[in-house]
Amino acid sequence: MTTENATYTNIPTFSCEIETVGSVSVSDMKSDLTAKGITGCKVTYDGSGCTEIVPAPMAPSSTAWNYLMRLCEAINEIGTARLGNHDRLIKSQCGLHVHIGASFLKSGICPDQFTAESLQYMTDTGKYLGKADGNATQREQRTRLFADPFDVELVRDIVLRYFLNTTAINKILTPSRRNNRFAFPLTTNGRLSVERINACRDVEQLDQLLASIRLKYTAVNLIPYAELGTIEFRQHQGTTDYDKIRKWIELLNNFVLHSAENRIEQGTASTTEATPDALPVRRGTRLAVQYDMMRSEHGATTQEMMEATGVTEQRIRAAVSEIRNRVGPSAVVTHTQQSNGATYGDGTHHTRYQVPLNITVQGSGTRLIPENRRGGTSLWCGVSDERFAWWQQRAIEIEEAEERRRNRHR
Repeated sequence: MTTENATYTNIPTFSCEIETVGSVSVSDMKSDLTAKGITGCKVTYDGSGCTEIVPAPMAPSSTAWNYLMRLCEAINEIGTARLGNHDRLIKSQCGLHVHIGASFLKSGICPDQFTAESLQYMTDTGKYLGKADGNATQREQRTRLFADPFDVELVRDIVLRYFLNTTAINKILTPSRRNNRFAFPLTTNGRLSVERINACRDVEQLDQLLASIRLKYTAVNLIPYAELGTIEFRQHQGTTDYDKIRKWIELLNNFVLHSAENRIEQGTASTTEATPDALPVRRGTRLAVQYDMMRSEHGATTQEMMEATGVTEQRIRAAVSEIRNRVGPSAVVTHTQQSNGATYGDGTHHTRYQVPLNITVQGSGTRLIPENRRGGTSLWCGVSDERFAWWQQRAIEIEEAEERRRNRHR
């Protein structure tokens, strides 16, 4: 797909939660949208007391943008009819929460057709198409339409880059969303750091790290990853302006795609890990003594361990097997008697066993592209000059409005 000025292989999915004031009730918003022929969305109460309109998952396409534009037009017409001015639909407690799917579409799936099917499924059932922990139909949809879920390396990079771009993101959002109690920045209280983010080994650990700021009320929320199969971005201020909503969604799509295609690659990743200092057995036992002898620069021969423990060659080999089971097969290196300068006639007790202090662990999957080929961390990577200028102008407008507000209160 093409977004901003970059061309990407993958196609993301998205939805959004458009929060409006609770003075237009859920029942009124539902009935008014239905009267205007708008289906394919849920209307519910939000925990902040807002009325929330949530369209079905979509993929970037003319079908999606046309639907979103009609939805925003209808919401604004309802606001004008019920409140006298659609601007009254939004107050400071309202937010725009965007969910980016944590799986791309499968290769060959048409984004227009996906969007049409998703909107129809929501209209018919009131349910999200392809929900990660959904019913049998939704699981079939996920298998048929979605690629594999994002690996932890990609999710970690998305969180890391959002964290690093906190200042840039704050500039393009209104001041009310820079330290909002429903969308705390990832820099809040110093709980997060590059080191702590990179130390997370799976998405659950990342989720727990983000939750340490304020449960789900963070700028990036990973709680929906397991339930809905999405990553939630909560920081944007409330709006019913189609152009602003679309541009924020497209910026987030670009943000995720840049990480996926310019910072992460498929490959065989290797990591270096230390072997245990000691086995979890009582010190002084024969097994502990043998492990200590093996975990050294050169290891120990069978003969040396027989002399140290007073057991037979067969017992030594059995203990080697037990150690291998405990620390992993790659952690035990066997040096044959021939490599030690002995011959077959000299007896097998010349074989030497070693547990290296550090081992290289191979793992398949995704990994960060080497730094000399890796794309940058900036929010603006892959963003066109025209769109970059739009956002910079938006930042200027927000700052000028804030300055006028400060002047009025002096």
